[in-house]
Amino acid sequence: LVSSLLCMNHVMCCAWFWLGRRLQGLDTESTWLDIHLLRGEITYRDTTSAFQYTTSFHWAFTQLTAGSVAVMPQNSFERGFNVCCLVIGLFVSCLLISQLSAKMVHVQSINHERVCQLHLLLRFLEEQAVSRSLSLRIRRLIQKRMYATKPITMKDLPSLALLPTTLKNELDHSIFRPVLLKHTILYMWCSMQDSMVHEISARSAELRPFSPQDDVFVPHSSASTVYHVQAGRLTYTRTVFAAETVPLKHDAKVQRLKSNQELQTIEVGPQSWVSMVAMWCHWAYVGTLCAQETSRLVALDAEEILAIVQKYPGLLQVGREWAKAFQPLLRSSECMAYADLDIAAARVFIAMPLERRVALSKTILVSGVDGNQHGLLTAHGMVTERCERIIRELEDGSCVVNIGADG
Repeated sequence: LVSSLLCMNHVMCCAWFWLGRRLQGLDTESTWLDIHLLRGEITYRDTTSAFQYTTSFHWAFTQLTAGSVAVMPQNSFERGFNVCCLVIGLFVSCLLISQLSAKMVHVQSINHERVCQLHLLLRFLEEQAVSRSLSLRIRRLIQKRMYATKPITMKDLPSLALLPTTLKNELDHSIFRPVLLKHTILYMWCSMQDSMVHEISARSAELRPFSPQDDVFVPHSSASTVYHVQAGRLTYTRTVFAAETVPLKHDAKVQRLKSNQELQTIEVGPQSWVSMVAMWCHWAYVGTLCAQETSRLVALDAEEILAIVQKYPGLLQVGREWAKAFQPLLRSSECMAYADLDIAAARVFIAMPLERRVALSKTILVSGVDGNQHGLLTAHGMVTERCERIIRELEDGSCVVNIGADG
């Protein structure tokens, strides 16, 4: 707003200076440049260009505000231009005052709402006799988050409800399609059924922002959502371990948990998949996933995805084979540490019978997505001989194929 005001003032300044230079010999035979300076015989025309410009700028500014300057129009053209500038200044002043007033009222209303919330929070903590240290931590965190900026999601845009369904589906498809093609099993489903990308995007996917210290999930909560990290940094810490049975005298038994010294923290960065286990079994989390900085995740409802898959027998068969290979890996010592996150697709493929592994790998290699008939091999410009060699290695069991950040 200030920049626009200065630009307008500069244009008026240049126009006023041009009138003073070019309108000699009119009805009064003088212009504003012929005005004498106070206590001297020097006119504005005799001064330097810098002084003339600053005087013009000062005069133009007084037309937009309630200022004054010792420069008056000296002929009818200058007088008419002065009147036009005053009319423009009237509207500009009203606009400036209204904009500043609206912004001040908006800021005051936001601050008032924040103060009221903090006051209610303080009353609540006092009424519940919350300890001073805990109360202080809560208030500091809430005050910090009140001023923090979160990534914008679709829920923050009520205007999107005005879009027709077809256009809204196109928007969902544009946002979520790249994510769905970054996991091996989702890529296979989408390549086998063209409508899968559209259906999952419209029914199952949403954007979720997380502030620093937000928990994505905590131990013992039920896994129902698959997450893909688009931006930000999170940490995963396993806090619940399988109990060991220890024999005692008289055949009594107690349950002993593993030592806390075995707790491990895993960094989870962009392009990572989390909680894929939600699609393959009923699972309660055994660790905590916490955001370390402002993060943006894509959340996929596992139940919705499985409901879509069940409509297509071929996809359902692939999902059952994947689940059959996936579930035993949850009990293996190598995968147990990050069972809440994801198990690499390569491990799942290796756990499958060779025949099914080859068939599913060929699906990835030769099938396209969204009507594209070219698979990964042709998309990467691989020649026929190299394609045949990869397929032979698959059939020999000497390699597996997976895509994206899940392997």
